[in-house]
Amino acid sequence: MPKPTVMENVRVPNTILARLTDFDCLTVTISASGVTADANGKKIVKAGTFLGSAAKDKTIMADGAKAMPDNSETTEGVLFYDADVTRGDLEAAMLYKGTVALKRLPEAPGEDVSLPRVAFVND
Repeated sequence: MPKPTVMENVRVPNTILARLTDFDCLTVTISASGVTADANGKKIVKAGTFLGSAAKDKTIMADGAKAMPDNSETTEGVLFYDADVTRGDLEAAMLYKGTVALKRLPEAPGEDVSLPRVAFVND
């Protein structure tokens, strides 16, 4: 049986993580209809955007509902990388467990945001 490879000093560009260990992500579908186009007509959801369900009475984690930007009490996770939904819905990684650097987020978590498995640090 081969030994696992251990990598040291790994650089992860544009990461929202404050710590590169002990984090988990889930593949979600970002709903393009919940995103406003910028001045260039692009619909870019920035890494670190808080995500919640695009469907009422459904959740991303339990029901597989599509995700959209949501910085409120219904937030379920944080977008791990930028997502371009200009051409339609897109699968992306949503972080639901880990340590996130507040300075790397496009906005601070709303006062109602509750993500018990995510720690926000000033790192």
